[in-house]
Amino acid sequence: MPRIKIKDLDSTEKGFGSDMHTYFKNTWVKVSIDGKVRPVWAKYIGTELKNEEHAFKIDKKIISIHVESPEYQDAFVEWGYPTGWFNSKKSAIYVQRVPKRQQYKGLYDGYNIQILPCEYIACERGLFETSTEEMNGLVYAIKQEGTIPWSAEFLEWTLDTKQYVTFDQAMTILKAKKVFSKALSNGIAVCLHPAAKGALVFCQNVPVGETQGTKIKLFSPDFEPEISTFFKKEHILVLKP
Repeated sequence: MPRIKIKDLDSTEKGFGSDMHTYFKNTWVKVSIDGKVRPVWAKYIGTELKNEEHAFKIDKKIISIHVESPEYQDAFVEWGYPTGWFNSKKSAIYVQRVPKRQQYKGLYDGYNIQILPCEYIACERGLFETSTEEMNGLVYAIKQEGTIPWSAEFLEWTLDTKQYVTFDQAMTILKAKKVFSKALSNGIAVCLHPAAKGALVFCQNVPVGETQGTKIKLFSPDFEPEISTFFKKEHILVLKP
């Protein structure tokens, strides 16, 4: 991740906090208050001009940094744009950068980054339009439960810890219908099948195949190299269409 000291963003002729506001206002970044402790996810709220302090919110806690004070001289922020599949506690989520010219460097939900649960992608692609009433009810319940609340804990658990699982682990969890989907890697995820007992397989945000017992049947040959390479190490046979 790119990193910069907060005091270096203040050393301009534009005035205190101007660059921090321009690039990080209301965005999520990783911040280290003294440059030594491990940076943590926080939302940059803005400046308190009277005391010349920068305010960051870590869930319900507010941290203020006065860069002229000796203890905050090395405070820094980090930022970056994660992409691909990650596991939240409720669902696999797909993260992608929004392609636009932008000034914000921190994560700004819906503006320069988009985080979508797998169930949203599956429904938007029409994969569950002809599913059973029971499956529709399950998908609806999981969608309601799986709403993504942005927080420091969510970003830490999802983007940093990742919590990827093996194919066997994912299938066990899906069969128990505890979750709708699971990410196996940054590029591969599986979700409940709308009509069969198995699962759909995603490569990036595209459904590319379905499980048939301990095998995977591809819908088209387009993603065969990526799928075969990944599942070879899990000893899963990939069937070409």
